[in-house]
Amino acid sequence: GRAIFDLKTAFRQYSPDAAKFSKQLQGYLVESQQYPKINRADIAAFVVVTKKKKPNIQIVGVRRDSHRTQQYVDMVCRVTELVRQKVFYLNQDDHCKWCDFRYRCYQMRGWKKRYVVRKDRPWVLDESFK
Repeated sequence: GRAIFDLKTAFRQYSPDAAKFSKQLQGYLVESQQYPKINRADIAAFVVVTKKKKPNIQIVGVRRDSHRTQQYVDMVCRVTELVRQKVFYLNQDDHCKWCDFRYRCYQMRGWKKRYVVRKDRPWVLDESFK
């Protein structure tokens, strides 16, 4: 099957549980099902390179699991419903400095005009401004 790899740099190696409980890796696996021209991925993994004089390379990953997939989709649907109800909070930290979405963040002026929640796939946010 296919695999999705996410390259990370870190000061130390990840714990094996980092992959097991990663919403990011689970999201990659779920999202890979959405594109019929690309075969779905069966494995998603972090490739971790430590920031040392002699870097270590570590691969920690997860396999597709229908139970975890359903848990992930349920969680995203719950979060999306909370966002619709305007029950959500900014998780602001140092990552905001280099976040690709900082200009689309709901703390930015005009963000409400930029997004429409799709009714047919409630976990997908359409960017209405494109």
